[in-house]
Amino acid sequence: GGWSSGGGESSRQHTTIIQADVSQRVVSTMSHRCAKFLGEGSMEFVQDDATSLTAFEDGTIDAVVDKGMMDALFCASRPDILMQVMKSVNRALLPGGIYGFFSFSRPEFLLKQLLEPIDGEDDDPHDVLGFKRRRSRKDLNGNKTMWTDVQVRALENILFYRFQKADGE
Repeated sequence: GGWSSGGGESSRQHTTIIQADVSQRVVSTMSHRCAKFLGEGSMEFVQDDATSLTAFEDGTIDAVVDKGMMDALFCASRPDILMQVMKSVNRALLPGGIYGFFSFSRPEFLLKQLLEPIDGEDDDPHDVLGFKRRRSRKDLNGNKTMWTDVQVRALENILFYRFQKADGE
């Protein structure tokens, strides 16, 4: 599960947290636990697959946060699914929207799965973290960059990865 802030520019005054999980059982359980928030209209639950996010139209989400799925996919050695998630999240985000996820995986390994070298250059041996000279992978058509900014922040016991969607020019 994760959450999204839905509704775009017009909802900046009222944020709805949308919890999504591929398991209907998790959606049902969490809907019951959070009935108060559902009744207030400040939270919704949807069953959806992060590799497609069919419950969300293009460019309708302000932010997406994941708390473990990307780590699980990385540890399972599934770079193909990692990229499907990145593309589906990018599609659903508004231009300038943020995708953030928590991970125990080090950036020198994880970002090599998510980013490509600039202009086809090899990795810089002096780049300790392994991603300073990397950029966002291009979209499905290969003609634009998906992310304008990528940051990794070290928290006390975990890393937070932050991707900002390109404006889509």
